[in-house]
Amino acid sequence: KALDLLVPLAEGGGLEAQVLLGDLYEEGRGVYKNHSMAGNWYKRAGEKGDPEGQFKAGAMYQKGRGVPLYIGKAIEWYLRAAEQDHMEAQTALGLIYSGNLAAGHVDRGEAEKWLAMAVEQGSTEAARILEGLYVKGLLPRPAERPAPMEEDSEGEAAFVRRAVTDILDAFISGFPLRKFNGRVEVNAIRGG
Repeated sequence: KALDLLVPLAEGGGLEAQVLLGDLYEEGRGVYKNHSMAGNWYKRAGEKGDPEGQFKAGAMYQKGRGVPLYIGKAIEWYLRAAEQDHMEAQTALGLIYSGNLAAGHVDRGEAEKWLAMAVEQGSTEAARILEGLYVKGLLPRPAERPAPMEEDSEGEAAFVRRAVTDILDAFISGFPLRKFNGRVEVNAIRGG
């Protein structure tokens, strides 16, 4: 029987065997369906760094199957898997952070980050969710975002000092000053 071979491998620390045993318990194949046992095996694999075990442990917490429904724990497990480029975990994080699942964990910037990573790996589900955020106006499309302002190499404080000094020099030199659109301008032509 395959189960007789699989259990010693899983108990011996075989990550793939642990995840597979978790699958068997979750689906009730060859064993009685037991979500609690499934979650235990997924967490054992996940704690040793297996991204599939981490993802599946997160899914158990997200759905409250065999463990209490706990979105915060689901996020913790999904993050561990997503940081190892697990596409489904990245999509799950994007969905949670988008606000489509759990209102208490909305962070649309994080949603976009994780969904975009999953899209890069070929996730059509992540692409659909991300497009929905753009269509609903919950996120600006990348092309619609204002370009980041370039910082002065001397820094903002140096720029302000230089501007104030230029204005004072102009005033002392007798050039008239005028306000234009909230800015002070120097009229370089005397008397004008």
